[in-house]
Amino acid sequence: MLFTLNTVSKVFALVSFILSTLCLFAGSQESVMQDASVMTLDTSASEPISAIKSVKDSSAADLGLKDFYTVHVLTYCEGSLDSEGQRDVTGCSKRSAPFAFNPAKVLEFKDGFNVSDINWPDTITDDFGVMETTTKAMSVLYIIGVAATGVTFLIEILLTQAGGRPSMMAHLFFTVASFSSCLLSFVSLGVSSSVATVIAVQFVDLINRHGANYGIVALAGSKFLGMTWSAVVLLFFTVVISVITLPSSGSMSRPNKETEAV
Repeated sequence: MLFTLNTVSKVFALVSFILSTLCLFAGSQESVMQDASVMTLDTSASEPISAIKSVKDSSAADLGLKDFYTVHVLTYCEGSLDSEGQRDVTGCSKRSAPFAFNPAKVLEFKDGFNVSDINWPDTITDDFGVMETTTKAMSVLYIIGVAATGVTFLIEILLTQAGGRPSMMAHLFFTVASFSSCLLSFVSLGVSSSVATVIAVQFVDLINRHGANYGIVALAGSKFLGMTWSAVVLLFFTVVISVITLPSSGSMSRPNKETEAV
């Protein structure tokens, strides 16, 4: 039974590590997990302000505004929509931590135009400003969670490879270390996933209300939420299994030593 639980724990830790890593590095390049964004900002219906139109007969796209911006944990990407409404990603920012999407800096267009030259409400810029610190904290916690999950899986593999060879104290030390890193990853990913959920649900709703009259639409990243919460649930079960098996871990090496002595 113990062997079975330990095996299940390793599988859960591995799958959680893979899912959380995919979420963390989504959007690193134009072709990497673009559908796993925390949120998407659709600006395809935005137009220049009347003062710009009177001087220069241009659309927002002519000024350099992209049709959409996908916001990820460490990056953002931008692109245009084709005639069928399909997304064509044209570029992504460099990964940075802590990261927060700042429309005032991102929406700096060519020929000196900026966000003030299109029908863009200041309330949306203010909304992102309010969420900046929280979003940066989310990105840092996500990195910690992914790293701790990887450490958990690595320790589990080392314990399996070592078998009964380590001393009882060494085995107990690594078991406690595995439990601690697993708990840290669960808390870190749990908190960061909760923040991402707030962004993808409540914050997206706020952006949609403020941008309703300006052609700005925000979309929640449902795939990202599904992946990140799946990783958190698997980590929860890993923690539970660790709690169940922890009391017996300290005595696992004793029978092996007695056998060797005989």
